[in-house]
Amino acid sequence: MNTTPSTDASIAPLRQHIVSICSEVLQLPDITADDNFAAVGGDSLSGVRVLYILKECFGVDISLARLLEAESLAALAQDIENAPADGSDTTHHHDRGVQFEEGFV
Repeated sequence: MNTTPSTDASIAPLRQHIVSICSEVLQLPDITADDNFAAVGGDSLSGVRVLYILKECFGVDISLARLLEAESLAALAQDIENAPADGSDTTHHHDRGVQFEEGFV
């Protein structure tokens, strides 16, 4: 986990939610927005759990590769915040509600 001082108290709500979700899934209370998901122990199985929760809570599609390769959770949150709503990227917001593909889980 990243031990450098972080601005966790002032990070955007989306970042806080992503950090909380990853902390819960990985059972690591000290994760920060500056941490890399894979570097703190995230793998494909825990990544799928995180992606499911993000999709359920925020209606976003994120590729597993993007989650595992993101420089930090803050960078991932920034990608989500800046993603087009038309689905032209692997990270995007749904226009209406939560829509799950058959067999997602």
